[in-house]
Amino acid sequence: MALPLVLLLCGVFSAGAQASNVRANGEVITTCSSVTFRFFGFPNANNNTVTEKVFEHGVLEQELQFTFNGPTGENTVPIKAVPGGGLIDARAKWNTNGFQSGYDIATWLNCSKPAFTIEKQQEIEGSLAGFTTAQLNAKVGQTVDYKIIVTNTGNTVLTLQPLVDKNCTGLTGGPLGPLLPEESTVYYCSHTLIEANEVYGLYENTATLTAGSPIGQGGPVHHSSNRVVVVFPKSHERPNGELEATCTSMTFKFFGFPNANNNTVYEKVFVHGVLVASITFHFNGPTGSNTVPIVVPPGIGMVDGRAKWNTNGFKGGFDIGYGVNC
Repeated sequence: MALPLVLLLCGVFSAGAQASNVRANGEVITTCSSVTFRFFGFPNANNNTVTEKVFEHGVLEQELQFTFNGPTGENTVPIKAVPGGGLIDARAKWNTNGFQSGYDIATWLNCSKPAFTIEKQQEIEGSLAGFTTAQLNAKVGQTVDYKIIVTNTGNTVLTLQPLVDKNCTGLTGGPLGPLLPEESTVYYCSHTLIEANEVYGLYENTATLTAGSPIGQGGPVHHSSNRVVVVFPKSHERPNGELEATCTSMTFKFFGFPNANNNTVYEKVFVHGVLVASITFHFNGPTGSNTVPIVVPPGIGMVDGRAKWNTNGFKGGFDIGYGVNC
């Protein structure tokens, strides 16, 4: 009845956990990647020799001799523990310089490491440019093709749940069954750009996926892909003005005004629909430029620059929205 209790207590060690066990003349430290044999209390002599064995889940994986000088020594043996819970058993025996003994130390570990990567690539349909993760330029009406690569980077078999990509249609591909370690699978889908996508000046896309492992080999793993972006080339110029915007500033540019002093314009700046600046700007001659510092919150959003004037007999204005991703 004692053995099941010991296994139950040892079973709290998870993947990558470290267990230490000490005996009269030695110690073993076991992880999912190595077994370290430590020896002490040996004769203070040269060529103390021990025979080491490592069993994984009852199978002999390593057998070697280790020699050290003096009363202490240490040797680390690399292992590649198989997924799932089980015993890793380290045994050592010696009859060296008149000193004879040994130890047999077993450690229970669960060395399952379910993991995967998901990468999204894009290509403008018909461009023949090849799939890429880089930002692309496109126009309303064009179609963006997507390629989604999923790779099992862990040591367990993965069962993939349905891929989630709300902004993609015509999803094809994927695995025919469970995905083995180091195996990859590819999905394809596409999206035709519409006017609603152009509102912010760019269109982004991501995919998400959840994968499960066999019972006892780790819980579900969930990841989102990288974000791919398509930018809409868009003019922010009007007959008598232009707007340039970044995440930290908005620049109003004016031209075609009367060649006179004190041309006056009234500027307003909105960030995500909130008025953040209201300015009166004066300039002499037909052109002028004014930069207003702003702070745009992280993410995709709209900044809006509005200008009005009735100056030196010249009346007009503009309202220009500018999509930014900060």
